[in-house]
Amino acid sequence: MKRILPLLLIIALVVASSGCTASGMLNLFEKALKESGDDTNGTVPFTDDISHPGKIMIGSWNIQNYGTSKASDTATVSLIASVVKEFDLIALQEIVNAECAGGTCSQMTGLMSRLPSNYTYRLSSRVGRSAQKEQYAIVYNKNVFTLLGYEMFEDTYDIFEREPMICEFRKGNDADFMLIVCHIKPDMAPSEISALETVVQFVGTKYSDKDIILLGDLNAGCSYYSGPLLTNMISLIPDYTDTTVGASNCAYDRIFVTNSMSRYVDGVNVGYVYRHSQITKEVSDHYPVYFLWKDVA
Repeated sequence: MKRILPLLLIIALVVASSGCTASGMLNLFEKALKESGDDTNGTVPFTDDISHPGKIMIGSWNIQNYGTSKASDTATVSLIASVVKEFDLIALQEIVNAECAGGTCSQMTGLMSRLPSNYTYRLSSRVGRSAQKEQYAIVYNKNVFTLLGYEMFEDTYDIFEREPMICEFRKGNDADFMLIVCHIKPDMAPSEISALETVVQFVGTKYSDKDIILLGDLNAGCSYYSGPLLTNMISLIPDYTDTTVGASNCAYDRIFVTNSMSRYVDGVNVGYVYRHSQITKEVSDHYPVYFLWKDVA
């Protein structure tokens, strides 16, 4: 907002001298806000148009309790697939079918069958202390990214309800980076989010790679958490952003990158929330979050 205040002041002076009505002035202000990427509610950045021709998209989406029931709803799976195929790499959370423990299952093959043939995926092991266990899925365009390896974070002190998944990817022939995906337990958000600093340090040291992306449903907002987040990383999704479907206004879903990784972010540390009207609470209670990749010479 601050970056467009001079523009708004100029508009105000011009329209005032031209005799423009108050409603006309308001329309011009709203147009300037829209074109700047800000909206009048302060929940930026966002988009309801996920088409970025020629751009590489990396994101995260909690698809909420994606089990046999949801997977049997053809319309829901088709909508999820239509969103996923816009991404070159997307980390999905809340896959809950025990049948997926072996690395494949009908609910994932059903989703993948609706994607182009150049897409593939990797499921994590099942994580969680309770009977409600979950898996992460990384779906990616194998013509753009190569999965070099993956592991689950070894949670020696049992801090996490759901241990983060760690993946090593390569973009093209020379851009290697690490990706960490996690789903933070809501009522343990302060301790689990704090422990993510240790996970990032572990990854950077073990893989000798400082290009790290951390993303997922961190439940990092509203009544679950307030305060600093991963202070050694750059946040692409601001605290005031709404990533939820419905009446709530919470920045649960986040993307962080290390300083060195930020050179691959297209824009000045910019992330987006894809708030499309087709994503209803029947599909998920979260919107996807993402950023655009920029190749570096």
